[in-house]
Amino acid sequence: MRGLLLQPYDAGSHRAWADGYVHHSEVDWRVLRLPGRFWKWRMHGAAVTFAERVDADGETPDVVLTTDMLDVATWRGLAPWPAHPPLVLYMHENQLAYPTAAIDADWTPSRQRRAARPDVHYAWLNLTAALAADAVAWNSAHNRDTFLDAVPAFLRQFPDAVPDHVPHTIAAKSTVLPLGLDLWPTAPRSHDDAVRPPRLVWNHRWEHDKDPEAFVALLSRLVALDLPFDVALLGETFGRAHPARRLAVNILGDRLAHDGFVVDVQAYRAELARADVIVSTARHEFFGASVCEAVWAGAWPVLPHGLGYGEWLPASLRPEVVHHDADALLALTVRALQAAATPRNRALRRQAHGALREAIAPLAWPVMAPRYDALLADSVRTARAAGSGSADVRRALPSMGRCP
Repeated sequence: MRGLLLQPYDAGSHRAWADGYVHHSEVDWRVLRLPGRFWKWRMHGAAVTFAERVDADGETPDVVLTTDMLDVATWRGLAPWPAHPPLVLYMHENQLAYPTAAIDADWTPSRQRRAARPDVHYAWLNLTAALAADAVAWNSAHNRDTFLDAVPAFLRQFPDAVPDHVPHTIAAKSTVLPLGLDLWPTAPRSHDDAVRPPRLVWNHRWEHDKDPEAFVALLSRLVALDLPFDVALLGETFGRAHPARRLAVNILGDRLAHDGFVVDVQAYRAELARADVIVSTARHEFFGASVCEAVWAGAWPVLPHGLGYGEWLPASLRPEVVHHDADALLALTVRALQAAATPRNRALRRQAHGALREAIAPLAWPVMAPRYDALLADSVRTARAAGSGSADVRRALPSMGRCP
């Protein structure tokens, strides 16, 4: 099976997803990429760029795979092939459920006015992409459900001629296909690790959707309790340093064990291997790869309720993991740090941690890639069996004439 992977935003988890899948897939892949920057422009312009890069005289792929960063409807209108291969859309996130940033008092008045106006365009691009795709794969049921649940209210914003079948049409061709992970062999903790202070890690983006302000508030309360712990700040910063990060550094003082995004994979994994607790304060999370990686390396998670984490988290451990408010976040974090404070406590916690690793192991790419391949193969079979689909309509268009 020959596949074309269109990667409009090649950075971070999107890049890791594409590289991991292509490496483990049995599909013969050609990959077109654009750098992971200017995300709004990618959603507008990537379809045009990719259409120009595809050789019209070359061999048509059996299947196309792309992500929610592509304007699929525009791509399908511009791609040069007379007969379109089936297209599978992978939804890393969705703009209908993405939280908006609070308006900053330091912004200029014009920027504040722009921020106050709801921008529905990128949500609309996600919607039309899902309608134009032959199949839609979501990285979690949470991602799928928040999107489909938001569609009716989203469409009610428009004045007329709004179809009411959209959620059902998209749901009918949807499947949940978790993000594959590049898991690695881990070693037992050394004696040095057993005698050092418990370490808390933050490896999330310093952006509003991860609610770093809530994390900083937690750090302030932990420092006030004078518990033995230190912190590794591994999250990536985009543009100017987030104010919450500067506050975290000031609050921690000599408790700050590491500050800065680690590009090298092996060095990043080494930092995770020193962590005892991974905290998330996210306002939204469609999957949570950074948490899975930290848990795999040995950290105990403390996570917000109601997000994508719950789909791999064992139900029996949720009372020790899931927080519903700031007080529960503090209590669970204190308990996790205390459980890592002595070698004996760590040994007891390690038994429960084994269940977390067992839950994450099925997400490894050698397990997940065959599931992806099967979905693509099924899309190809369905398209071939249909026969009179969009490809035949496109072949008939030249005989219908052109508008003057």
